[in-house]
Amino acid sequence: MQAGGTFMVLHKPTGGSMKLTSVSSLASINSALGTKVELVAPTTGSYKVYSVYRGKLEINQNVNLDNDESTATPDTFYKVDFRSSNMVVETGKTVSGTKQGQVALFQGNFNEGAGGDVGAVGDVSIVNNGTIKLTGNSITTGPAASRKKLLLLWQGTLLL
Repeated sequence: MQAGGTFMVLHKPTGGSMKLTSVSSLASINSALGTKVELVAPTTGSYKVYSVYRGKLEINQNVNLDNDESTATPDTFYKVDFRSSNMVVETGKTVSGTKQGQVALFQGNFNEGAGGDVGAVGDVSIVNNGTIKLTGNSITTGPAASRKKLLLLWQGTLLL
């Protein structure tokens, strides 16, 4: 795989959710793929394991947003790309960051156009059962915070 590449692109997958821990190491990914396929990471640069449209991500491990793609060891969170999807931060898990301009979780929904799926409010949701702690200057207001087609269930903690 080349730097900046994506291994799998999934369009409206069915049958459950993906857990963030499932992409935490190349060994676990390759084990799940069997003996016919092996993912080899680029020697430099970042890559995505999944790019998912209208799927579901369970954040079942802590996330450090400071370990972004510019660092030598990016957080597992940066190895997945979920768009117009459901995201759940599980109980006891923390998404944290200290850098200016960080966004913990953001999803949008849009009209796919003629013949496409318009999408309902419930098609895209962010559920926080854990803790989101951003100590840098983060996006909490403005266009990103005022999207109208988003279901947000907040049962955890938000620390800014």
